[in-house]
Amino acid sequence: VSAYLHSATMVKAGIYLLARLNPALGGTEFWQYLLMSTGAITMLTGAIAGYRQDDLKKLLAYTTISVLGTLTMMIGVGTETAAKAMIVYLAAHSLYKGALFLIAGIIDHETGTRNIRNISGLRKLMPYSAAAGAIAAVSMIGFIPTLGFIGKEVLYDSLINYGSFGYFLFTLALLASALMGAVGALTGIRPFWGGVKHPGKLPHEAPKAMVFGPLVLGLATLVFGLLPGFTINGLFTKAAHNLFGENFGGYISLWHGFNLVFGLSLITVAAAVFLYIYRDKIVDAYTSFKAPVLLSPAAWYDILFKNMVAFARGTTKVIQNGYLRNYITVTVLTAVVLGYFSLISFYEPKFPEIDLQITFYEIVLSILIVVSTFMVVKSKSRVASIIGLGVIGFNIALFYVIYSAPDLAMTQFAVETLTVILFMLVIYRLPKLVGYSKAPVRVKDFTLALSVGIMITLVILFVSAEQLPGDLKEYYSAESYITAKGRNIVNVILVDFRAVDTLGEIVVLAVAAMGVFSLIKDRNDKAGESK
Repeated sequence: VSAYLHSATMVKAGIYLLARLNPALGGTEFWQYLLMSTGAITMLTGAIAGYRQDDLKKLLAYTTISVLGTLTMMIGVGTETAAKAMIVYLAAHSLYKGALFLIAGIIDHETGTRNIRNISGLRKLMPYSAAAGAIAAVSMIGFIPTLGFIGKEVLYDSLINYGSFGYFLFTLALLASALMGAVGALTGIRPFWGGVKHPGKLPHEAPKAMVFGPLVLGLATLVFGLLPGFTINGLFTKAAHNLFGENFGGYISLWHGFNLVFGLSLITVAAAVFLYIYRDKIVDAYTSFKAPVLLSPAAWYDILFKNMVAFARGTTKVIQNGYLRNYITVTVLTAVVLGYFSLISFYEPKFPEIDLQITFYEIVLSILIVVSTFMVVKSKSRVASIIGLGVIGFNIALFYVIYSAPDLAMTQFAVETLTVILFMLVIYRLPKLVGYSKAPVRVKDFTLALSVGIMITLVILFVSAEQLPGDLKEYYSAESYITAKGRNIVNVILVDFRAVDTLGEIVVLAVAAMGVFSLIKDRNDKAGESK
């Protein structure tokens, strides 16, 4: 369970999402630099924090955070070599870190402690665990011929060829890799070498079922390192395609010759050995140093958390204040601001040619809508206002009939009928209106309502002025009879081509009808009880 949670799967769920969504979110400098900077900071911070720990699982957990930062940074770099490094590093980390977490559990099980200062020399008492830990540690350090060595080489190669910013990232990666290597030695080698030291009873080798897991993972990192072409190259090709949406023709190999990257790998190993040998002295010196409180990540976390809670409390008082009218105002105002911003930023003002040949019945319907609107606003009776809203809706439905949209008209008639009934059943219980809102509130409401009306009108005019492509119309005309066996194109679209949409409308009407039925039934039941 520990290996599964901390190294192989669960903690990498976010990395998986970043990689999977990269084709949609990537391709911009903001995305790349955000991932590179955040990943690099996390990589170095996790490595430093892990190096300071004495608990085996804390050592491994913090360095897991460091690896997550490295993977994030590689996604941000986004080159073919970086994709290769990200995938190889991901696989290598799963193998060696899973093995080391299991080894930490075995040591805890046999000795009763995970403190590396209290245990050493266990190799003769636990030879198989010592072998599994050593192999995993060698891969984490980056020794040839493990998969960890390949991952570190490809990582360095992707960074030193990225440009000036890549050199900065490489410097951080080299330091983090050296610290990671030291942690690998502290967890997989130090407990098993040196003089025998343990806090309790004499430990012995763990049961075969416990040792089998880390041995398999340790051997796997060797096999994958020796035979990358047969083991991981296919995985790389598939993953790179999903990561960047294109096929990379790279090939993963163990040996690339004596080059700059190999020399940098040797420097990393030497630095890791140095940090391992002098680890206790370095950590003790760091612990004795009293750094300012503001340099502590925990202090910054507390400050940020405290201010976040204060901001949330203030926001709740303003926005979530319990008044429905305020909720509606904020929602509508947000929509208006975003709508006007989009219209100004992304559209050129185009207006359609308006046909001034207006028929008599269009004039009559327009007058009815305007009169009903004034009735809704000025009436002191809620029932009269509801009737006015119903008249507006029915007149709009008649416009749909005039302009040959019977399907919309039928839907509008049904919805308006149900809406009026629902309002009547609910509002008749409310007390009578005793007065209007104060003048400033009415001015605010009028301004907001007028802004919404103007915005919707502009949207309709802009859309009407655009010459929409006729491909879909031609497709429906050509396929309605051939595919759906219907000559009425509108009916075919509703029943066949847009069947799911029509089903959704039916569901909405059914839900509204059930709501009306429930209110009527509840009213009748209460009336019966009162009698």
